[in-house]
Amino acid sequence: MLDSDTIGFAWLTGSAIRYRFYSRWQVSKIAIAQIIAFVNFTFWLGMFAVAGLLFLIHPLVIPIQLHLPFTTVRPIGWIFLSLIVIYLIGSLVIHQPLVLRTHEFRLPSFQILLMQIIISSLDWMFAAAVLYSLLPNNLPLEYLDFLGIYLLAMLAGVVSNVPGGLGVFETVILLILATKVSAAAILGSMLAYRGIYYFLPLLLATALLTFDEIKSIARNLIKR
Repeated sequence: MLDSDTIGFAWLTGSAIRYRFYSRWQVSKIAIAQIIAFVNFTFWLGMFAVAGLLFLIHPLVIPIQLHLPFTTVRPIGWIFLSLIVIYLIGSLVIHQPLVLRTHEFRLPSFQILLMQIIISSLDWMFAAAVLYSLLPNNLPLEYLDFLGIYLLAMLAGVVSNVPGGLGVFETVILLILATKVSAAAILGSMLAYRGIYYFLPLLLATALLTFDEIKSIARNLIKR
C-alpha cells in the first residue's frame, strides 16, 4: 500500500498494480479481487484498531482548520472500535458465504482476522516510530501521544486522496505541534521521513517495475 499511497488514490492505484502482476501469473480475476479486498481491509483494520484505542485514551483536540464535526477525536475512536467489533462478531457468527453468480466470498476466520489486526497495527506503529525518532530530542511528547497525532494526520492524508497526503499530513502535525517545537524543526524531520518512508521505497519499486517490464518485453521478443 505504501507506494500506492505515494501516488494517490491508494485503493485504485494499488489495485491496478496488483491486478497487473497477478493476471500475468495466471491468477483468476475472482482470486485477485479477493486478495485486493483482503489487503485493503487489513490496511484499515490496523488504523481503526490503534487509532480507536488511542483516540479514546488520549482524546486529541481536533484543529478547527480541519472542519470536522467533532472537537476531539474521541467520537472517531468510538466509531473505529465499533467497526472492529462488528467485523470480529461477523467472523464468528456469519458462516454462510456471500454468493455472486457462481462465486463465493467468505469472511476470514477469527484467527486470520486477529492476525490482520495485529500485523497492520504493528505496521502503523513502526511507521510512526520512524517519524518520532526523527523529531527534535527536546520535543515534550511521549511516543503514544505522538502516535495519536500521527494517525490523525495519516487519516486526513489518506481521506484527502492527495498523493502521499502531501501537505495535508504535514499541516495536521504542524497545527498540533507548532506550540511545542519550532515549525522549521518539524518540517525538517518530516522531510527526512518522506525520504525514508515514501520516496526511497517508491524509487526502488519503480526501478524493479521497470526492470520487470524490460525483461518481459525482451522475453516476448525472443519468443517471436
